[in-house]
Amino acid sequence: MFYQFTTGCSVSFCMMKLSDEKQATAAIQTLSRFTLFGLGLNPEKYDPEKFPAWRQPSLYAGWKPSPSSDLKSRVFRPPMTASPEILASLIAEKWVQFQDLPPVDPAKKGSYFDILHAFYKKFHQYDVVGITTVRKHENPPNGWCCKIQFGSPEEAKAALNSHVEAGVFLGRPAKAKIHRGGPNVHRELWAYRQSLPKDTPLKDVGALLEQKYREVIIEGRPSRQRSKYPTPESAVALKLALG
Repeated sequence: MFYQFTTGCSVSFCMMKLSDEKQATAAIQTLSRFTLFGLGLNPEKYDPEKFPAWRQPSLYAGWKPSPSSDLKSRVFRPPMTASPEILASLIAEKWVQFQDLPPVDPAKKGSYFDILHAFYKKFHQYDVVGITTVRKHENPPNGWCCKIQFGSPEEAKAALNSHVEAGVFLGRPAKAKIHRGGPNVHRELWAYRQSLPKDTPLKDVGALLEQKYREVIIEGRPSRQRSKYPTPESAVALKLALG
């Protein structure tokens, strides 16, 4: 099971390794007729050529410090196999928000990839945990933006400084800041912290705030609510379906 660096929830897919080609084919036929939590499954054979390391989809998943800006030299970051502490990374200031990026036209092929590629060339030497989707910011003056989580606060600060000092990024003014969640998130977390019993052990407060933060960022987003699956229970269901 793999997890998202943004929500801490499991991703909406999993991979299953079977002993031979015959079993793999049989499993695909069986699971094609199976539903999980009311949703149909779309099993298919894993094709490594579909998502080579230098293509767009995997750039969102970040990279380890890489030797050069050539995408083919990118050191692949393995998927997260344990749920990350997403509030801890926010508090540690590992996130940088990049603003005023070029507008993205979904109908234009490579529109997203051009921006991701530029970030890779600029930050290939850093430990990049992941990049969020480029989207229009709710505050119009910020324009189009995305967030990048770095492996350490030091790297986040260094990347921020180098970006701003460059002055220009993809033909536009280079704007960025440390992402701390925003005032609405802060208010909700503070209100929740104040609502906890005064005798709540300090070690439990952190875990409770982590869970609350996940609820805050997932709330109201159906697509992300679904991403809470598959769960360990899902794995049991698959086992029963396959016999």
